[in-house]
Order: sequence, then C-alpha cells, then structure tokens
Amino acid sequence: MELTGFDTHLLSFRVRVGSIRAFVDRIAEQWPDLLVSVSADQDAGYLPWRSGEVSFGDPEGEVYLVRDDRMRRSQEESGYVVDDDGASPIALYYNRAADVVEVRIVEEWPTGAEGQSETDAYPAEVVSAETFAVTLVTAEDPAEDEFARGVLDVLKECLRTAR
Repeated sequence: MELTGFDTHLLSFRVRVGSIRAFVDRIAEQWPDLLVSVSADQDAGYLPWRSGEVSFGDPEGEVYLVRDDRMRRSQEESGYVVDDDGASPIALYYNRAADVVEVRIVEEWPTGAEGQSETDAYPAEVVSAETFAVTLVTAEDPAEDEFARGVLDVLKECLRTAR
C-alpha cells in the first residue's frame, strides 16, 4: 500500500524513545482500540497498544497508528483518507539528521499600512550533535484540518518534553 497522506516535517533536538511512547500514549487516550505497527513491512501486523510492550527504534524508527481494525482495513483499501469521524491513520518517521541542517528563516513584519506586511527569507544552519528529522503523515494538512492539527500539537508537546 502506497502512502497517500500529507507530510509534515519537523526538526527536533530531542527524540527519545520516551517521547515516541508518550506520543502514542496520548493518541491512545483518544483511541482506546489503538493498533500500532513499528515496521515498514506492515504485513508484519498491527498490535493492540499496551504502553511498554512495544519496542521502538532508537535512534530511528517508524510508527504506524490506526484507531481500530476498521480504520486498518480502510487504510489497506484506500490509503490515508479521512473517515466519517474526521480521523485518519497516522505515521511517524524519525531519524538522526546530519550534524548541520540547512533551513530558511522567514520573518514577517508590519509595513505600517493597515493589515499589510512584508516577508523576508534567508538561509541559516542548525548545528547540533543531535538533530533529528521527524516526519508526521496524516491524511490532511494540519494547517487546514482539525484532527491533523491536534495530532501535530500532541507530537510537538511530546518532543518538547522528551523523556
């Protein structure tokens, strides 16, 4: 099955197994029948989530989450689509990035004219011994979808409070 979702890319200085476990625990609070796969080979199967019983890759890994068996079957047939409840499957990929990561900084400031602003973008480098690339996949863009935005917010919170 080909991934068909929307990718959101983050850089984090803290990605620990505890951060990933906390993220999945938070999703499980909303999805009590959560199924989890930690393999790119999803034929290896989804397992019911029981915190502490699933091993995550360290320092890199993949995590696939579906609310229940019905969503898993829908994903197999249709990919990353929003269901009747407004939810979608979730995938999370994380890996150690290069020691130097190039980014673009975008600044916006008011021009003085009512409601107008200018933007300027310039290159910068993030230099760190431990920089991680984190990719969240949801069916929709978090900027436009409430469910995806909620998932992204939970992920950011878990990465900020890495354990």
